[in-house]
Amino acid sequence: MNKKCNITGKEIIKGAVMLLVLAILCLLVYKAQLEPKLDNINTCTLMWEHKENSYVELSAQKTSLTQVFTCTVPRLRRLQLQCVGKNINPNTQIEISLTEPGSGKEYYYRNVPLSDVVNNKKQIITLKMKNLIKNSENKQFILSVMLINPEDSVVRLSANYKTGIVTSFDGVQENKTNVIYAMKYYNTGYLKQVYGVLCGLLLLIAALSYYWIIVRKYTVERFYIPIALLLGLVVQCVIVVHGVPDEPWHMDTAYKLSNDILFVKDSEQPGVILKRQCDIVMSDMLANGVESNSYYQLWNHTFEKPENVELVETAYTDSSNLVPDFIYLPTALGISLGRLLNLSAMLTLQLGRICNLLVFVLLVWLAIKQLPYGKNVMAALGFTPIALQQAASASYDPMITGIAFLFVATVLKLVECDRYYKRDIALTVILTGLLGLVKSGVYLPIACLLLLVVTKSDVKQKLLSVKKRWYVVGFGCVIAFAGIILYKFMPVISSLMLTEIDTTNENSLYSLSYVLDNPLQVICLYWNTFIRKGTNHLAGLLGGKLSWLDVQMSWVFLVIILISVLLLVNVDGDTYRGTKKGRVFVVASCLVSIFLIMASMLFACTTLGHTYIAGIQGRYYLPFAPALFMVTANSMIKVNKEQCGRIWMTLVVVDIMIIMQFFIAVL
Repeated sequence: MNKKCNITGKEIIKGAVMLLVLAILCLLVYKAQLEPKLDNINTCTLMWEHKENSYVELSAQKTSLTQVFTCTVPRLRRLQLQCVGKNINPNTQIEISLTEPGSGKEYYYRNVPLSDVVNNKKQIITLKMKNLIKNSENKQFILSVMLINPEDSVVRLSANYKTGIVTSFDGVQENKTNVIYAMKYYNTGYLKQVYGVLCGLLLLIAALSYYWIIVRKYTVERFYIPIALLLGLVVQCVIVVHGVPDEPWHMDTAYKLSNDILFVKDSEQPGVILKRQCDIVMSDMLANGVESNSYYQLWNHTFEKPENVELVETAYTDSSNLVPDFIYLPTALGISLGRLLNLSAMLTLQLGRICNLLVFVLLVWLAIKQLPYGKNVMAALGFTPIALQQAASASYDPMITGIAFLFVATVLKLVECDRYYKRDIALTVILTGLLGLVKSGVYLPIACLLLLVVTKSDVKQKLLSVKKRWYVVGFGCVIAFAGIILYKFMPVISSLMLTEIDTTNENSLYSLSYVLDNPLQVICLYWNTFIRKGTNHLAGLLGGKLSWLDVQMSWVFLVIILISVLLLVNVDGDTYRGTKKGRVFVVASCLVSIFLIMASMLFACTTLGHTYIAGIQGRYYLPFAPALFMVTANSMIKVNKEQCGRIWMTLVVVDIMIIMQFFIAVL
């Protein structure tokens, strides 16, 4: 590494051209994709889009509903309800109104035949206000829906719970049922400023990356932390809170741990915790995904002073059944810091995500430092869009992936080195235990890489000289560890063993007994999954399916990322140095882990009607991807240090383009 910055005129020109091209692309994206959307109305989806919703049924037995709620958005234009009908009678009418409590001022009223707005398929009823409600923010409204002359007609309205914005339902204050599918409000003109800030940050990251990688020629150990952190911080703003699969439930679990940290005694009632009122309202207002409303909340409510920090009871979902509680510690610490500093709800939740990002980047950096080879491919896989998305979220994925990366690095270090330090051995033991305790043990086969260390000749000799009592102690530790894993996952195993399925019902999930009785069918399921969904899994691993898998990136970007990773496997002095036997062992360990991942989703998500295993996401393969890619190194491809820098800049530029395209795609 050069101590002085000897930048040449050629490097300056190349850097300037790169930034100019990126700036032109930013302008092109604005004119072609963003500008036509600037007059759109903001959409705030209140119903769950990726999970099953409940419903409220109106019929002759219950002809009406009344929901009192607080509108937290300005300039309300429309409300939407989602419903489906059954046995619709031509004489039945539906009456819908939106009024202001107290004054009784009416903002919307409609009375029409039910058949005009409802059929036997789910559809949206739009309540378009007579006039734009300019002062709608923080104002209460009463939504009423009534069936007139219902007879046999039945209407089911999609419903969930919004404990922050719903005041009462059917006159019961304890009932927080919500039937509003979405709110339409204001407009998206502010996105012009948001996009300008985003482009400025991305151009700055590109310039800094060029300086560190091309000009200063930093090693991957030096530039990974700053670039990954900068890109991760931008990603956590572009993929806003709740924009990652199951993040609302991960955030709940971290919040519960935050209460423990702050010595807040939670309710003794199961499924209930204490939260700040402002945090509950913000969670209510963010969809399970990313939409224009997500950016409105981010842009307008990040640096405000919270209005109501009173702790109130609210329902929550605990996601710690698959991982130990401490996996959520980084997010919990960030949330705790935000609460102690009395920060806004948005900034508090973001701090939780940022702490998760910091820990992930640190774990990957430690793995890179430990590795005797494969540093570039390890960093590249910790740099992909899907890795940054998960790292900059409240998910448990960053900790799991970071732990797996560090384990692989530590094992390869032990395989290569001639001297073994107690700290490395202790770290390996701890990481092995953690791999067995997360995600039902599907990543435990990676621990079989330890056999690469055990089979070394010098290690064999040392093991043979160990006294017998230590073998007994070691065997006892293995049995104890297996017992802990068995105890932790016994409820799941028991459920799989004892569940009886109705083979005539295509919606029944697979059970272990059914799988054992029909092994050929299971083999076909695995084969169909590989053939029909393999490309989707690869796309997910590289970052082609972002947010709740509903934002897809072009395969052009993914091919570039894949080629770049495969080239970085063959960098001079950084290629795989193991034996052919070691390659086979690595591949076999990864294949067993893939088998277990598919098996877990077979039992958890796949119904008898499927011809492939459902619910698998490409990100599930990320923890062992470095080991798998490392062994693809071959003598036909040689990448020198200068070419390595260019490949890294290519990855940075592709990440920048994917971030821009994501921002546009969700609007």
